[in-house]
Amino acid sequence: MRGVLPHATQQCVTECSVNETTQHLFLSCLFFASLSGKIRSWLDIVTDESFGVSYHFYQFVYSTCGLRARRSCMKLIWMCCVWVIWNERNNRVFKNKESTIH
Repeated sequence: MRGVLPHATQQCVTECSVNETTQHLFLSCLFFASLSGKIRSWLDIVTDESFGVSYHFYQFVYSTCGLRARRSCMKLIWMCCVWVIWNERNNRVFKNKESTIH
């Protein structure tokens, strides 16, 4: 089937020798975590990645303790980061193309 990987090929696309899970890909992978770190530094926020993706999203969005519009902006930034990581992952897997974090 097109676009479906065999169950045996579940290692992270950054060759860090860890099985690819949602937690690993979006929060723990050293390559992709550097993107998340750059975004958190830019926004001057702190989050705890040890509790999973859902909790990370909650922390990220509510870290500003601001108005509803600010929370909406934080949601958008978080979802854009996830989209960039997912697209990079898929480009590496299906198109054999790599980008840098910068």
